[in-house]
Amino acid sequence: MNILFVYPTLFHPQRGGIERVTDSLAREMKARGHNIFYLHNKPDECLMDFDYPTMPEFFPHKDYKNKDNRDFYIEYLKHRNINIIINQCGAFNDSSLYCHRKGTKAKVLSVVHTNPLLNYNNLFPEIASLKNISIKEHFKRAARILIYAKIKKDYLTRLKSHYEWLSNNNHTDKIVLLSKSFYDEIKFIYPPISQSILEAIGNPNSYKIEQDLKKEKVILFVGRFDKGQKRPDRMIRIWKTLSKKYPDWKLIMIGDGPQRNALEHKSRNISNIEFLGFQNPEPYYRRASLLCMTSNFEGFGIVLTEAMSKGCVPIAFNSFSSISDIIKNESQLVTPFSISEYISKLSCIIDSNELFQKLQDDGYKSSYNFTIETIVDYWEALINKITV
Repeated sequence: MNILFVYPTLFHPQRGGIERVTDSLAREMKARGHNIFYLHNKPDECLMDFDYPTMPEFFPHKDYKNKDNRDFYIEYLKHRNINIIINQCGAFNDSSLYCHRKGTKAKVLSVVHTNPLLNYNNLFPEIASLKNISIKEHFKRAARILIYAKIKKDYLTRLKSHYEWLSNNNHTDKIVLLSKSFYDEIKFIYPPISQSILEAIGNPNSYKIEQDLKKEKVILFVGRFDKGQKRPDRMIRIWKTLSKKYPDWKLIMIGDGPQRNALEHKSRNISNIEFLGFQNPEPYYRRASLLCMTSNFEGFGIVLTEAMSKGCVPIAFNSFSSISDIIKNESQLVTPFSISEYISKLSCIIDSNELFQKLQDDGYKSSYNFTIETIVDYWEALINKITV
């Protein structure tokens, strides 16, 4: 098969989750004999010095709405005899370009890399946040809060319009979600949608499964340092209590973002905490015994499967539906957003080697469902189904 991955920016695996997932999928598909192509809108010379599984190519214009891009795209699909387009922008309006394949034999799979209602369900914290501390911004925030109901209604209307367009008039052959738990959310957005157009394939784990690793008394946090989603500030609150109870344990914070300086300042009197900035987390998964996720929400939570593949036991708030695809044991799921319950459940795992071993074994079993080999098996089955 000739398989094309399309996305606005380069699929550099250290730039984000979609990029890392695509890199893994493309390499495994190429190893299985498929011809892989990358097509993007926005070149970035800083990211070209990387051994991509295929040489990235680019539309003539960065703006996906430019008509010249459509003409170029049709010729590109025909010239390379593309069989499958994997549109990695299924949740966004760029799809109006990436699904444009009239006059070609290409099939389109549009991937939604998050919970379809994620931003809708978490709209209030976004509009209620201050962009700066000016008096003008305080008035603007008050105005946004007053018309919040209208903002939310308009947002849902835009979502409906997008999924109505995507699922009609042969724009895409399948909408690929990360979890079957998201089917109901798509139907809430656009009730007439046919379930036959929906498929669910989870994200592949980026790392190989490794067992019998020597574990240290280390708790790990991996994620962007922001208040909107990842909420590392909650991790600091949790560790402020646990650091006194477990003085021989250490918390390692991996990540960066706008909240980093404030978090480091807040943690200056808390013992055994390290901020390491942006790092490849794999060697830390090998060392750490526990991973803490403190997010308000996630689309899939790939750090959970990454950690489990290295015997690092995760614990998280039960704040997004797809977490049930990954974690089954209630010992690891915390009522959103109870800090006291989080501390209690984390303490139970630390105090009980028997419980830790059970959760570690469960994690290994779960992570086998997300190996790159298993996930590409699902992709190949879907591709075969739509190309028959």
